[in-house]
Amino acid sequence: MTIATDIHDSFSLLLETPPPEPQGIRLSIAGEVVDFIADTPSGIHLAEAILGPYCKTSRLPAENNGAEDHRWTVVSIAQHRVSGLAADLYAALGRSAPARQVRRWPTDFDSDRFDVGDARSVVMHRMPFTGLTLFSRAARRILYLRADDAYDVSHTEHCIKYPFRCELRRSGFSQVHASGCVLNSRGILITGEKGRGKSTLVIHAMTRGATEVSNDLGYVRRTADGGYEMIAVPQITRLGPGTVADNELLRTALAAEPRTGDYLKSPVFNNEKEEFYYPVLRRIWGREPVCQHASLDLIIFPMLDVNLSRNSSATFVPPEEARERLLTCMLHDSPLPEWLPFFEPEELSDVTAAAAANFLRGTPPPAFELHFGGSSTDPVSAIENILQEIHPQE
Repeated sequence: MTIATDIHDSFSLLLETPPPEPQGIRLSIAGEVVDFIADTPSGIHLAEAILGPYCKTSRLPAENNGAEDHRWTVVSIAQHRVSGLAADLYAALGRSAPARQVRRWPTDFDSDRFDVGDARSVVMHRMPFTGLTLFSRAARRILYLRADDAYDVSHTEHCIKYPFRCELRRSGFSQVHASGCVLNSRGILITGEKGRGKSTLVIHAMTRGATEVSNDLGYVRRTADGGYEMIAVPQITRLGPGTVADNELLRTALAAEPRTGDYLKSPVFNNEKEEFYYPVLRRIWGREPVCQHASLDLIIFPMLDVNLSRNSSATFVPPEEARERLLTCMLHDSPLPEWLPFFEPEELSDVTAAAAANFLRGTPPPAFELHFGGSSTDPVSAIENILQEIHPQE
């Protein structure tokens, strides 16, 4: 028996093994569905707390093991519950050829990816947690094989979120490096290069009553009636020290948060940014902070200048220029990390280009370039003035 056969057999057996005492939840976004099945109630609690606010959710019956072939299923099992199969797979991987180094995002730690063939892969994680992720595109199944009973919050979110990211793009949504919010009942997409102030601007708007649709990762689509929409997708919030320091409400709320090191319970300072998920976001604002779906009525290209002392100012961006800026963002700004082979070669480019072309075939929503500095330059009032200009009150 060859090493490749050993890996194939262990992989197949693990992927098809249902969790002991399974717990399940179904999550859906814009008609796309992912089932999450875990071996403990705490896994379902995690999914409900971190992803639930962005999705429609329902509990799965215990006998459902994610067998439907038309949706993605993510399964999480502690290794000791399948110890023999797990040990066989680790042993086979140890005898195999060198792995490919992959990262879930650019600043992540390296993991070892072993491609089994037929768009099936095993990822061995080393830091900041250990365990295996098994992936099969044909079976539309991901297995997060935990090193122990504890769930890594960030990785659980990733395993469930990535199928959504892929299927939403296949259904016509463009992924954009953007933040989004609803202010005065109008949906606003804030997009541009890194460091231009996208998250800062959304936080300022939320201080004035806005609800968040996205933070750094947006999904937008042209609707059947010729309008535009944007949707929320589960994500972590990452804020730099400058953004926190410049917002009194945010600064005070984060200072009062406990520091447990557990993303499910508290903020974590990582890679020089404050990082937190929905439970902390909800505590900061003391109200529902997330809007799952909104029309897209205005596009802002932020131009943050920390040295700016005068009031914020907005300049209209002509439709052709706005279209070119959006096209660059949709096609070239970090489409998807390749830590798992969700797409065939060339497929991602085709899907991305088709979604962008559909979005831009009409006249995009009004777009403005906004120059602002700290909160004292009052960028939210500048946005409110734009909204009043393009959508005057009847």
